Amino acid sequence: MPFDGTISDTRLRRERLIDALRRELPNDFEWDFYTIGRPSACGTAGCALGLCKKVFGRPLDMNVAPDFFGLSRAAAEDIFLFHRHRYPVERCEDVTPSMVADALAATIR
Repeated sequence: MPFDGTISDTRLRRERLIDALRRELPNDFEWDFYTIGRPSACGTAGCALGLCKKVFGRPLDMNVAPDFFGLSRAAAEDIFLFHRHRYPVERCEDVTPSMVADALAATIR
């Protein structure tokens, strides 16, 4: 469901993205955590922030994601950027949607 401007609760926004990350991805979206640095790919390929275009009607970047999701900048970077201490993989290409969903869900508990 596209973002229509009515979701002002940052926790609800996180929950909606978590749900989208745990479902089958849209056919016209290719998951690739590595493409976060290529904004032209957002919305058709990329990471969780690119998937926001499908969920909320617009892609997000690290300039707006912390406020949009009600996270500190450090927490947002820890979740949406590749940090080996956060994800149990050696390469950012191996980060899965469910890993990001779990990291984001941990901010709600």
